[in-house]
Amino acid sequence: MSLQDKLNENRSMSELFQETRELNELMKSYIRVHMNEEMAKEVTIHNQLNQIQSKSDEVMRNMQSILNEQEKMLKENTEVLQKILIDGHEEIQRNNNRTIQALGELQKTNNAQLEEMNEEIKSSVRNMQNNLNSVVKKARQETMDLVSSAKHGALVTNIIDALKYGVATSAITVPILYLLLS
Repeated sequence: MSLQDKLNENRSMSELFQETRELNELMKSYIRVHMNEEMAKEVTIHNQLNQIQSKSDEVMRNMQSILNEQEKMLKENTEVLQKILIDGHEEIQRNNNRTIQALGELQKTNNAQLEEMNEEIKSSVRNMQNNLNSVVKKARQETMDLVSSAKHGALVTNIIDALKYGVATSAITVPILYLLLS
């Protein structure tokens, strides 16, 4: 039951008490006006009405006390609920801050790992490039050595052929071949 419902119920109870008092007064008036009995009966009825009135007043005081106690409890409950709401909001804020901090740390860790991986990749690429350059340089040197060896072999073969077929013919052919193969 909400606080507003309790307050409305308290007001309704107060109105009922007031109506009860008014009815008691009307009953007294009615009994006095319509009474044709002896004075003793009248005094007895008057006393009974006074007793009823005092009992009714006592009941009303008790009910008012109960209403006041309920109102006090509602106020206390309202304060407790407000405190719970405030504390809950603060706890949510603390949790949000911790989550943000954890995400920041996670991002730093991820960035560091990515940077480390990037450096490893760069290093691997440099090593591969150096190895490739070394292989290319070695292949180039071997190719040059083979070409030089082939030229030298051709020259030796030509000289041997020249000796075989004649020095005169070779004297002209050897320098021309040498110039062409260089």
